[in-house]
Amino acid sequence: MPSYSSDPYILFACGIEKLIAEDFKKKVKQLVSNVDIDLISYICSRKQDWYLAQLKVQSNEDAIKLMVNMRGLKIGNSNLGLTFYWPVEMQHCGRLRLNNLVEKQRRQLHIDSEGCFYDIAIENKKKFAQQKIARKNFRPILTNVIISNIPADMHQIELFHLVNQGGTVSSLKIIENNKACVTYIGPYDAIIAMLCLHKFEILNNQPISIKFEDFKQTSHLMDEELRVRVQNLLESMQYEDASRPIKPESGVNNLTNGYGQPQARIKNKNSLPNCPKLAWQIQNSRSDYQIQKENIDMDVDRLDEDQDLRIKRDQNVDKESSPFSYDEDQSGRSTPQFMNKDIDNNREMHRFQSIVRKEYNLPMKTIFLILQTKLQQRLSDDGIEVSLTLPTISDSSSGKVIVETTAENQKYFSNALQDLINVIDHGDHLSNRIRRYLAVNDQVRDVINLKLQDGNVNAGIAYIDQSISVIAIDSDIHNKVIAILHQAFVTDSIKITGNNLYRKENMEMFLFVIKDSIPKSSSVLLEAKLDSKSSSFIMTVTGPQELVSKAIQVIKDKHQDYKVITASLKNIPVLKTEYIRMYRLNDIVLLEKKYNCCIEVEAVKESETFTPQLSKQITFKCCQFIKNEINRQLQKIIDGIIIEKEGSISIHSRIGRLCHYNKSKSKFDRWQKDYKCLVATINHQDLRRPTDKFDSAAINFNIPSTTKGSNLTRLKRMVGETVSSAKTAAKPFISRRSQDEMVFGKVVVKLIKGTIEKEGAKCDVIVNSMKLLLYREGNIAAALYKAGGTAYESECTSKLCRLSVNGIGCTSGRYFGCKSVYHLPFLSSDQTLGWLSHRVKDCLTQAEQQGMHSIAIPAIGTGGIGFKANDVAKEMIQIVMNFAQQNPNNLRNIHFIIFPSSTKSYYAFQQQLADSCLDSHTHQDMVEIFTKSANNTESSHQSDCQLLFKAQCDITDIPVDIQVYHGTTCDIRADAIIDMTALCSKHTCVDNHVDIAEFTDVNHTLQTLKRQRYSSHRVYHVCPYGCLAGFISLLDDINAHDEKSVTIPLLDIEINAENIDCLIELIQNFITTHHKEVHVLHCFNFVIGYQNRSTEIATWMQHKITSQVLQLPWIVVQPVPVENFGMDVYYIASDKTAIANMKSSMMNDSNTWTRYDITEQDYFNTISPMQWYQLALKIWSEYNTIIIQHKKQKKVSLFGYEIDIMNTVLQLSKTYIEKKAYQEVQQFAAAAQRNLDNRDIAIPNNWEFKRKEDIKAGYYGLIDVKNRQEIEQIKKLPGLGGLKIKKVQRIQNWNLYRRYQIMKAEVSHAVGKYKPQAQVERKLFHGTDSSKLDAICKQGFDRDYSGTAAGSALGTGTYFAVNAKLSQNYGNALLLARVLTGIFTHSSVSGRPNLSTIRGSRSERVHSVVDNASNPSIFVVSNDNSAYPEYILHI
Repeated sequence: MPSYSSDPYILFACGIEKLIAEDFKKKVKQLVSNVDIDLISYICSRKQDWYLAQLKVQSNEDAIKLMVNMRGLKIGNSNLGLTFYWPVEMQHCGRLRLNNLVEKQRRQLHIDSEGCFYDIAIENKKKFAQQKIARKNFRPILTNVIISNIPADMHQIELFHLVNQGGTVSSLKIIENNKACVTYIGPYDAIIAMLCLHKFEILNNQPISIKFEDFKQTSHLMDEELRVRVQNLLESMQYEDASRPIKPESGVNNLTNGYGQPQARIKNKNSLPNCPKLAWQIQNSRSDYQIQKENIDMDVDRLDEDQDLRIKRDQNVDKESSPFSYDEDQSGRSTPQFMNKDIDNNREMHRFQSIVRKEYNLPMKTIFLILQTKLQQRLSDDGIEVSLTLPTISDSSSGKVIVETTAENQKYFSNALQDLINVIDHGDHLSNRIRRYLAVNDQVRDVINLKLQDGNVNAGIAYIDQSISVIAIDSDIHNKVIAILHQAFVTDSIKITGNNLYRKENMEMFLFVIKDSIPKSSSVLLEAKLDSKSSSFIMTVTGPQELVSKAIQVIKDKHQDYKVITASLKNIPVLKTEYIRMYRLNDIVLLEKKYNCCIEVEAVKESETFTPQLSKQITFKCCQFIKNEINRQLQKIIDGIIIEKEGSISIHSRIGRLCHYNKSKSKFDRWQKDYKCLVATINHQDLRRPTDKFDSAAINFNIPSTTKGSNLTRLKRMVGETVSSAKTAAKPFISRRSQDEMVFGKVVVKLIKGTIEKEGAKCDVIVNSMKLLLYREGNIAAALYKAGGTAYESECTSKLCRLSVNGIGCTSGRYFGCKSVYHLPFLSSDQTLGWLSHRVKDCLTQAEQQGMHSIAIPAIGTGGIGFKANDVAKEMIQIVMNFAQQNPNNLRNIHFIIFPSSTKSYYAFQQQLADSCLDSHTHQDMVEIFTKSANNTESSHQSDCQLLFKAQCDITDIPVDIQVYHGTTCDIRADAIIDMTALCSKHTCVDNHVDIAEFTDVNHTLQTLKRQRYSSHRVYHVCPYGCLAGFISLLDDINAHDEKSVTIPLLDIEINAENIDCLIELIQNFITTHHKEVHVLHCFNFVIGYQNRSTEIATWMQHKITSQVLQLPWIVVQPVPVENFGMDVYYIASDKTAIANMKSSMMNDSNTWTRYDITEQDYFNTISPMQWYQLALKIWSEYNTIIIQHKKQKKVSLFGYEIDIMNTVLQLSKTYIEKKAYQEVQQFAAAAQRNLDNRDIAIPNNWEFKRKEDIKAGYYGLIDVKNRQEIEQIKKLPGLGGLKIKKVQRIQNWNLYRRYQIMKAEVSHAVGKYKPQAQVERKLFHGTDSSKLDAICKQGFDRDYSGTAAGSALGTGTYFAVNAKLSQNYGNALLLARVLTGIFTHSSVSGRPNLSTIRGSRSERVHSVVDNASNPSIFVVSNDNSAYPEYILHI
């Protein structure tokens, strides 16, 4: 066996086909780089294309690694799995220990493939023999066989591959050139091998022979005659095809003997000669002898007393249980018939019968010494055959030793054992480090023990009971061994001091490098102790002297490389560091794990201005030797980040509005998360990320300073409340949206063709016409019964049994998808229109009081009752108008449901809607137009404008001026005014004007140019399409008409710095072309109504003139007082595709121009052409909205962004319109607000869905929550009170969520107005019965069920608790809900709604009531939209 000090580790691979030899080498090199491979050809005639390989590696770990990963591996096209063996010289116990390590790792890796056989014919014989012979009937005694006629050139490992196929080999030794002694672990393996391998031809016509080494000692197991008979049996089985599995003989049945083991039963005596004698002997060996077990005490004084214990033969053999016939021999003993033929020597049989089995409980250290001193082999050498069964050496204090031999030999064994009882078994004379070294290095222990065996030293080193012991038979030998160990192994230490000592992970890496840098590293023990207080560490090496010296030198050479240093990458753009912090942290974590380092990406400080020029650094702490690699990896991450800049765009452009006005934070978060693209903007030199910019999900509209009071709040106030100037109006403002839809103040009325049971599902309340106690009577009642079924009828029977003829019954609407059904006993009344009118009024009032938002009313009475459709329609519309005058807070939508076949009723309601609109306004209500007086002085005009910037060029006699004003175009005196709001006929028909800037037809400007002369100036009306492209042509035309100055409005809403640079170049080209003319256009006034937009353009012009070399000499006469470069947008991502996707999403979701028509004919019928262009330019300048008059169609169209149009309409209503304009304001604002409500309610970030388009009206989902962070947030709620959550389900109901968010906005407004410190929203618990969960999840909470569980002590409404345990008292299901508790008060009523109002308001009700105003535990809300069921908690 190779020595541990110098020889490399060796293992062998077998079954390598020559065609895959090179692939085999590559695979080995992949696993272990430092390996020597020698290929050796097989000698067998049938395996000329096979190799075996000798692999030399440098460590035990590498050898095990190869064995684990390559044993059984099929390489390339080979069908053979590789077989691996340890060296033949290795002790069997060492081989077993390594194999156990290999098997353990293979099980962990789920590898179960095995290597190839030497020969398949041998395997088939082996399987057949194993069917006939049972292993359990043999004692585990090492058995030697001699194999002869072995080819001289045959390698030991090839021979080992062959003999190991027959059975498990303990050792193999070549005793002569053509002979080998093979030791099998037991007689069973030896017999199987003899049957399979005898006469096997390694070389053609040169069969090998195999026999027991000592025939006398094994004659009871196998004799020559029996072996020949077995061989004859195999040949008689027609074993023609070696590859074909052998079937059992037809004459043999597998039965069970008395010991539960399979045995061969002979059908008749005539078949006996064909049955192997060996099979009978083995199967019935335990029938002949009864083994008696007796524990032998460890006390040496009792050993002699127990030596006479033996197993005696049972004289009464159970003859009936044996399948064989018996004869009586001379001694009167029954013997099988064919055994009389085989056994003719009674002495040998007597010897076999007198074997005695004893059991000894011995100390584990004595057992170790038995193994170490090879007691069994020594006795055998002295002619004393003893079979020992020894336990595995373990931490147990003792173990059982089984001895099987003759009585006489038992005495010899007892004497030999007595010398091993009183052993010297301590290791106190060894240093602690040497003991630790020997404890962890079992291979070194094996080598030492082997050398002690070779030197016949009766001692050894054992790891027993978690400690190292030197065990010897006497103190002299013990001291010798101690001296040898002290001489062989030494301990040396080195102390290193200084700053930046190793981190724990780096220390481990350093120890690994040291081991990897010295040969036989597994033969040394490295220990390190770190002392942070003294800034030092001590490293100790224990092992052989030579290796310890090398290890100490390696430590001295390499320790500096493993000290912790701090390094950094500086001057990294802050955009990249922020991107890394948001989207590349996983890469940073992977680097930290890979290199055992600590990396920190510097963040922006609160005190710093977040600009693109700001730079940050990445700092990392690591070992010196990996500094460059970490630096390279970080630089690779930084270089892989792309930054694209979209510079100097206006904050009022499409993208600018998206980033600052019309987008919520949640949308940007979702896009950035999806595309891993960070979007950053800079405005007023303050770089802000979307995550910083959006403090709330509400839309932040930016309204110019020129429209004081024109904001969303004012718009809502104008729409939602009566304007002071119109308080005398007797009727609410009425506007008609379509033939089927009308707005009465706050109330929207719709005509819908359909059935009440289907269309009613879209509302909160359905109105039913029925007969008392007959709930199916009538067309409407029958339709509802058919849809609701018997459950609906049962509820009607229960709740409507006491309904009076003038009352209104109420049942649940869950059968139809609504909240409630109001029942009118119309068929039991006098059936007059007056009765119906009163009851419908009562329905509207009750719905308003109960917080309902919509109601569906059928055309009651127009069917079988026979009411005229016109009369019913007129009465119903009048009821709605009267109800709208009450300014309801809740009920805003009233739907009249007309049966599809009732055409007359439908037309009647349509006509009444139209008539109500006409009747509500007289000619005196129409609008009177107020326009500016033409006599206003120019000085007053000029005083309203502010000069922001002026640049001058002295190339001509008269200086050329470029001036930028904040104001309106009409306020600047000039010879010419450009009106670019005059859309041509082609573009007037376009609703969405998003491509004005991209329009490049230079001829379009002159083609659409119309000049209009006024007293002091000329107006040049042009289509805005192509203004930028045709600007130079327009200047030429203005100059051709001898104009000296021109006022230029904003040419395009998307104008940016690049466009301004182009305009200045065009102006320079114009001046260069015309400067020699006598009369030339020399004053260019740019006038913009937006304060910050005008500052943007002035800044861009100043930057262009001052920072670039221009072809003309310009002087800045008046600089911009406040610089505003607009906005820069930065896109940061790891690839350009992500940026492209981000830009696409932003453009698709950004606002586009829309069109709104004012259809009233008298709006602008008295305005003059001059007043009109002044009005159009004013609206364009201040609101970026184009207004077009269509005289033939008698309407006015507004083109612009929706919010700009809203501001324009509001300004018109303030300046030009008195009463009539409010109708248009209400109509457009309601539509705009509805669009905002539908569009800008963000989808919750934690919702799970496949496509965004799926989240729409009607969307519902119940999702099992898997996100651990989301679950942990719920568990942290204080109200849970220690309850354990088994499962959480998220309720995703868009309809409920949208209503809740709309209600939340209203509650937030009220809280901000009356009690700003109040908490708007809380997360509370609601207990209910599990049968009601589905209805709550789909339809929301229903206060109609108030009191059904435990009464309504705090008034009717939906009850919520702060503590979950309290909610559990009201049902077996638990919900976690968002609740708008808002402004609350203590409940003062029971069993009915609480109508308390907010202190300081006239009529606004409190949002909730509580049980205790100072410390509430229960909240009750009376509006179903004030609570959203968010989670189902399974406790």
